[in-house]
Amino acid sequence: MRAERSRNVAFDYLTATSMDLMLNRAKDDFEDFWPFPWLRATVSGTAPLIFSDLKYVVLVKEISTNREITGIDIRQLGQDGTDLNLLGEPIHWYLSESPTDRVTMSLWPVAATDLSVIYVRQTPILDDDTDTPLIPSRYHSIWIDWAVIQAYRDSDNFSTASALEAATVARMQGVVERYETRNRQNSRVMSIRSGGEDE
Repeated sequence: MRAERSRNVAFDYLTATSMDLMLNRAKDDFEDFWPFPWLRATVSGTAPLIFSDLKYVVLVKEISTNREITGIDIRQLGQDGTDLNLLGEPIHWYLSESPTDRVTMSLWPVAATDLSVIYVRQTPILDDDTDTPLIPSRYHSIWIDWAVIQAYRDSDNFSTASALEAATVARMQGVVERYETRNRQNSRVMSIRSGGEDE
């Protein structure tokens, strides 16, 4: 991240640690805006499955039958005295987290079933000067703008931060449009959804 930090000469008063925090938060802000293709991953294996980078689940299928298995909150299973150790044909999957940020996907009823899971991942923290995000390089200027917004706020320049944020959000919506409307074969029936808090 050294090159990205050096571009922000207007904020030389910030420590390297502060700038790294801002660049990492900017990476997360960018990637939380929409489920971009570089964030999507597929994993196959026997339940329970353990994830180290799970943001959210898109689709779970039983491999042998191609049957979709639906998710449920573990609290819904437990609130009526449901036995989480019940054996049988799986109806639902649910998630549980460990103190080490690992997420386990379990099945209910319990079965050693082979699953195929499509999910959106969290990307690694950028620690070293040579680290770069998974964000394509053509969008790095937008990533840097997200960090600069934080720097302007840190320096109490809220009006400039707000103006840059509005421009950056508009650019992000253009990026989303590019990815969401790749199917131009049927473009007349395509709709464009902007990224937002509910995505």
